Amino acid sequence: MTDVPDVNKPDVQFLSSFTEIFTFLTLWTVTVVAAAYFFAGVISAHVNKWECTCSNPSLLYPFLSCIFGIFIGLVHGAPMACIISALYRAIPYSPGVDIATGLGIGQVHTFTMVLLTFSLLIVALSLD
Repeated sequence: MTDVPDVNKPDVQFLSSFTEIFTFLTLWTVTVVAAAYFFAGVISAHVNKWECTCSNPSLLYPFLSCIFGIFIGLVHGAPMACIISALYRAIPYSPGVDIATGLGIGQVHTFTMVLLTFSLLIVALSLD
C-alpha cells in the first residue's frame, strides 16, 4: 500500500500575528538589500583593483557596504512592513510564508524603481 498524502493539510506555514508578518517582511527586505550592497562592494573592489594589504584593507569595503545596506533596508523596509502587516491583520486572511517572501523581495524592487525614477528625474531637470 502506498502512502497517500492528506490533501486537506496545508503545505505552507501561515503567518497569523502582526509581529510574525512584520518580522518576516522586514527580515526578507533587509536580507535582499544587504546582499545587493555586499555584491556591489565586491564589484567595486574588483573594478578598482584594490589589493588587500595592511595599508589598504579592501576586503572591508564589501562588508561596510553590507552594513550600510542593512541600515537602508531597515529604514525603508520596516515602515512598509508595518503598513502591510496592519493591512493583513485588518482583513480576514493570513499570508503564507511564500506570499510574505514575495512581498519582502517586492518591496526592494519597488523601492529601487522609485529611487531610480527620481534619480533620473533629478538628472534630467539638472540638464536644463
